[in-house]
Amino acid sequence: MLGLLSIKVIQLEWVNVAAKLILSELVLLFIPLMMSIIQYKDLFINQGLQLILTIVFGTAMVMLSSALTFVVGNRLQRHIYRKYHPRADSQYLVKKFE
Repeated sequence: MLGLLSIKVIQLEWVNVAAKLILSELVLLFIPLMMSIIQYKDLFINQGLQLILTIVFGTAMVMLSSALTFVVGNRLQRHIYRKYHPRADSQYLVKKFE
């Protein structure tokens, strides 16, 4: 979409209109959630702690895997840069990539 916006295939006004429409109806996305909580009230009372721990653990794992992916990608980028630019000043590399 960013590419289409940059070459003016999609006009920014169209995106603004659609975004405002979606944001104005955002509350409709929470209605099924609230209905599920009401319908399964006993489940949330009995096993709520397990559900919360599962959600927190899952979120932490996603955040950790994203951070590790970034670190590995950054190290790979530095390795490739050093391979193809052997005469580059090491101080420049430290300032640029860290």
